[in-house]
Formats: sequence, C-alpha cells, structure tokens
Amino acid sequence: METLLESKPHDTVRPRTLLRRDVNERLRIRSALRLAHRELLAALHGPSLYVMVTVACLVAAVLIKSYLDYVDNNGTLVMSNPLKTPLLFAVVAMTGYLGLSAAAALAGERERGTLEVLFYGPVDAPTYIAGKIVGHLATYLLAIVA
Repeated sequence: METLLESKPHDTVRPRTLLRRDVNERLRIRSALRLAHRELLAALHGPSLYVMVTVACLVAAVLIKSYLDYVDNNGTLVMSNPLKTPLLFAVVAMTGYLGLSAAAALAGERERGTLEVLFYGPVDAPTYIAGKIVGHLATYLLAIVA
C-alpha cells in the first residue's frame, strides 16, 4: 500500500512541471517574436536602411558598368563571374550595416533603461538576444532581396 501512495505523487508532479515548462517556452517564443517584430518595424520606419540599400545598389551598379565598359573596349570577352564582386560588396555592406545597427540599438536601450524594464517582465537575456537576431535577420533578408 505504501508503494502505491509513493508512486502517485510522482505521477501527478511530472505533468505539472512539463506543462509549466511548455507554457514558459511558448511565452519565450512569443516574447522573442514580439521583439523581432519591433526590430523589423524600427528598421523599416527609419531612413538609414533605405540609404544603405541605395548606396549598396549604386556601388554595385558602378562596378557592373565598369565591367561592361571593360568588355566593350576589349571586344568580345567572357568573364567567369561578372556579378561576383558587386553582389559581394552589397552583401558585405548590408551585413556591416546591420551589425553596427544592432550594436547601436543595444547600447541605446541599455542607456535608456529599457533593458532593465524588459528583464523585470517575461523577457530574459536569451529571449532578448533571439528576438534581436530574428528581427535583424528579417531586415537582412528584405534588404538583400531589394
């Protein structure tokens, strides 16, 4: 009889802890997605993303124009990867811009005290970092498509 009483509390405790862990994971995911949405909207509403995309496209266009002029001046010439350098520049420029943007946003939120307020709520450090990464990844994908 004693073994039956000892085994029942263990059975009832395990589903509660699993349920609590599942609820915590869902809250973390929702918080990270909310932060990512906030980051994406902040990037889309600011002018700096559009300026950086324009600069990257202009430099890529100048490089492509110089390749075309080189081919035109030297007759029919086949280049193995004519778009490698312009596209590489655009990708590196956007990656550098978003890295600096993330660092500036983190420093600004720390100075304003936003991080302390977030960490008192349902957001912890891994959730905050995941939200920042997902938000900047979405911004990066939109910028590279442009």
